Amino acid sequence: MSTPVVTPPPASTPSATPPVVPPPTIVTQSPSGTPPDPSNNTPPSATPAAFVEDPAKTPEENAAAKAAFEKAAADATAAEANDTKKNPFKPEELKFSDGFQVDAPIAEKFTTLINEMGLTRENVSKLTSFYEEVAKANSGKDSEAWQTLQTSWQNEVKADPTIGGTNLPLTQTHIGRVLDKYGDEAARQAFDLTGAGNNPAIVRLMAKIGKDISEAPLVPGNTPPVTKPSLAEMIYDNPTSRPQQGN
Repeated sequence: MSTPVVTPPPASTPSATPPVVPPPTIVTQSPSGTPPDPSNNTPPSATPAAFVEDPAKTPEENAAAKAAFEKAAADATAAEANDTKKNPFKPEELKFSDGFQVDAPIAEKFTTLINEMGLTRENVSKLTSFYEEVAKANSGKDSEAWQTLQTSWQNEVKADPTIGGTNLPLTQTHIGRVLDKYGDEAARQAFDLTGAGNNPAIVRLMAKIGKDISEAPLVPGNTPPVTKPSLAEMIYDNPTSRPQQGN
């Protein structure tokens, strides 16, 4: 007798369990508590186009809110105008005090650096003020050194026994003759502007030339040249040398 084959019942197919979706965390939640829509990638506007009163607030609260809104809008406008990335800086915007000038090539290069670095106009103003302060300080040092040199030269001339001391007025007279004869007003200005008129070597040179001019014999232009008489004239113009009549 054959043993019957027992067929096990078909295994039941378990029903599919839906995946568990974790609730949104605080980081991913929107302020309203609902997850943000990832399809909405439009960034929110920094400031609304116009102020809208809140009917739930009192007039005083709305007035305060409007003032805050207007201030925020003004600050945003000023920040955008101050940003050299959005509003590039121009050379003509460089401001310095009266009398202080910057060469055009330097202004152009400075402007390029400002825009490349994205400096705000407020910071540019601070930099230009500092640059002007440093330039004036250096210029003042140069001017002080130049004046010190001029004073040293003047003292050396005054102490010189030949061209200075009691001879200084005569030295100046000689130099004046040189300038009157060979120079002009431009030459006088050049000696003053460069300070060369105080240099002891220049003073000695000019004084010597002037002295030579003063000692040169003067030959009047309308005076006929003086000629020596011939030997015959010298003999016959002498009364004792003339032949006597009747001899």
